Amino acid sequence: MRALVAATPGWQLLSLNRGQRWSLRLLRDPDAATTVDLADRAGIAAAQLRIEEIPYLALDDAALTRRLVRALPPPSEAQIVVNNGVAQVGGSAPAPWIVAFTERAGLVAGIRGVDTSQLNSTPDPALLAEWGTLKAQVESLRTLFVRGGTELQLDTSAPLAAAMRRALDLGRMLGRSLTFQVQGSSDEGGSERRNLDLRARRAELLRQALLAAGVPAQSLTLAGDDPAPAVPSAGVRWVEGKRP
Repeated sequence: MRALVAATPGWQLLSLNRGQRWSLRLLRDPDAATTVDLADRAGIAAAQLRIEEIPYLALDDAALTRRLVRALPPPSEAQIVVNNGVAQVGGSAPAPWIVAFTERAGLVAGIRGVDTSQLNSTPDPALLAEWGTLKAQVESLRTLFVRGGTELQLDTSAPLAAAMRRALDLGRMLGRSLTFQVQGSSDEGGSERRNLDLRARRAELLRQALLAAGVPAQSLTLAGDDPAPAVPSAGVRWVEGKRP
C-alpha cells in the first residue's frame, strides 16, 4: 500500500494503519489521480479500505504540468512541460493563445516562469480574414473635399479611424507591425504648385481628424503627395511588416 501511494504523483502519505480494515490518510493534489480504484490496485476489497483525503497543491514538475494544462489547455499542436517550475512550451499555436498563455501562466500556483522560445506562432484563419477585410476597408475609405478647396464634402474619418484602431489591435495579436501613410489627392487640372499645396493640406486635415478619433500619432505618417487619383480627397495607405 505504501508503495502504491508513493508511486502516484500528487499523493503524499500521512498515515497508514491496518486493523480490521486499512485506514489511510493522504494529501492529494486536485489534478492527481483519484483514489477510487486504490483498493483494486492493492488487491483488497473496497469495504476494507478507509481513505481520508486532504487537499493540497503539489509543487513537483509533473503536478505543475497537469495543473497548467488544466488551467490553460494548449492547442493540439503545442506541448507544455514544466521544468524546475518553468513552463516550457514547444510546437505551434495561434498568436492569441501564445499571448494569453504568456500573460496568465504565472498566475498558476507554482509556476515561476514561462519559456516560449521553442514555440512557433500560427495565424488564426479568422483573424487573417479580418486582417484582409480591414486592409481593403482602410484603403478604400476616402474623405472627399469640394473641388479646388479643403472644405469637407464627405467625411469618412470616423469609420476609417475605427477600422484603423481595430487593425492596430489585430496587428499586435498577429505579431505584425502596422503604420499608415496619410495622403492627399488634388483636382484634375490646375497648376502643379497649387495641386501640391492642396494635396498636403488635405492630408493634414485627415491626419488631424484621425488623431482626434483616437488613432495613435506614432502609427501615422504624412505623405501628402498622392497625385494619381484626380479626385479632391484624402485617404490612407496601409504599410505593414513583421514585428522584430
